[in-house]
Amino acid sequence: MNITTRRWATLSCIKLIFLSLAGVAMATSPEQEIGTTYSKPERPLWEVGIGALGAHAADYPGAAQSSFKALAVPFVIYRGDFFRLGDGGGARGVFVDNDRWEFDVSADASFDADSEDNNARRGMPDLDFLAEVGPQLKYKFLNTPTQSMELRLPVRAVYSIGDGAEIRGQGYTIAPRLAVRQSGLKAPLLATPVTVFGSVGPTFASRELQSYFYDVAPRFANANRKAYRADGGYLGTEATLGASSNLTPRLRAFVGGTIGYFGGSANSSSPLHRKDVNTGVALGLAWSLYQSEAKAGR
Repeated sequence: MNITTRRWATLSCIKLIFLSLAGVAMATSPEQEIGTTYSKPERPLWEVGIGALGAHAADYPGAAQSSFKALAVPFVIYRGDFFRLGDGGGARGVFVDNDRWEFDVSADASFDADSEDNNARRGMPDLDFLAEVGPQLKYKFLNTPTQSMELRLPVRAVYSIGDGAEIRGQGYTIAPRLAVRQSGLKAPLLATPVTVFGSVGPTFASRELQSYFYDVAPRFANANRKAYRADGGYLGTEATLGASSNLTPRLRAFVGGTIGYFGGSANSSSPLHRKDVNTGVALGLAWSLYQSEAKAGR
């Protein structure tokens, strides 16, 4: 296995952990039908398990080509009063959490991409794995055990992680999202209730991150790819929709899709911006192997 392959496997594993955590955060929470009397279920303080995920997504925002990645990865969920891991996705420290407001520190990540497998970027440096971390403010319009609607306002610093774990700052993003969740739904062919979740919103990025995606240095310019210097600003708008269900008390399945629209973005004239619309899909299973006897306090 060469260095590039090892890096892809390691970093993709990290990304899949983030995705898996979002899908299994309520893996042990029994759901009831809407309209029934609901007492908030007790959930383990921590869980350890393994998830298998397959995802097909664009190489970068506005890319003409997509890649498929599939891995089995471990996950850890911790539902503490302050520090939470995987409970709603990612790792975060929670400073304020009440019926209307939540303020926390959250994280996210993005796959890397091999430029030799992408026609627009061939001959250019690969795109490394990207990690994001920063504060997030949430306003909860609706917050019940079976339904939620909230406005999320994250501001995250972005870092690329290259060969040898070399870390470089790549600017920041501001990505407001309107997110909704509905649990307790019935679905054909499934005996257990289904939770449906979705979000939509724009993303704004600094010039550093935009240049990471869309800059073409003069030395990489050719007849089909002119030199280009990216601007900061509007990156695009993304909508996601997913569903998950407990097949057993410890086994959860989830599926999701995303669509991003990048027309009219700050760098739609870049030669690396090849499509206004990108789509992606992901599906997987999560198996909770170990659970604490202690219960979460919320």
